[in-house]
Amino acid sequence: MTLNTPDLEYNVLAAQEDFRSKQANAILQRYKRVLDIRKGKKFWDVVPPEVRQRADAQAASAQAVLEIAEASLTQSTLVAPLDANVASVDVEPGEFVQENQVILTLATLNTLQLETTDLRERDIPKVKIGAAANIFVEALNENFNGEVVRIAPKADTVGGDVVFKVTIALDEQPEGLLWGMTAEVTIEE
Repeated sequence: MTLNTPDLEYNVLAAQEDFRSKQANAILQRYKRVLDIRKGKKFWDVVPPEVRQRADAQAASAQAVLEIAEASLTQSTLVAPLDANVASVDVEPGEFVQENQVILTLATLNTLQLETTDLRERDIPKVKIGAAANIFVEALNENFNGEVVRIAPKADTVGGDVVFKVTIALDEQPEGLLWGMTAEVTIEE
């Protein structure tokens, strides 16, 4: 995802041109000769070393400005931290976004897991990590096997009931299973 940043793009172009100009000037100063007339005779002398050093310093400074401009432009591109699918885009092109606002959701859809939403507190002592689970997905009309991989350490309140989230990893990723599908889960004791 790339932000619309014409000002940053312009800064890079301007910094590139400034760097090229100052770099060319530094090269010219190495070969430049100045006319010096001594006792009526003409001599062509090289430029004083401080002039060459100043031109080199200006070129180095322009290069640093260019690198900063390029780094700023690079930060306008959001790159996914992992190989994933875009599950949702939560903004429209041209829309202004706030700091820490979710703009898109990424998902690795090849390793979906299930989360329970209604496991009551009186049932949670019977659930253990590593316990086998039988999962029925109505939309697919199929049963699958899985295993409890996490039990939330903190309860949630849903409709006045105290419930715990339990995460279940599937033994195999079923074809056709999509994020958000509902399932009935039976956890073995």
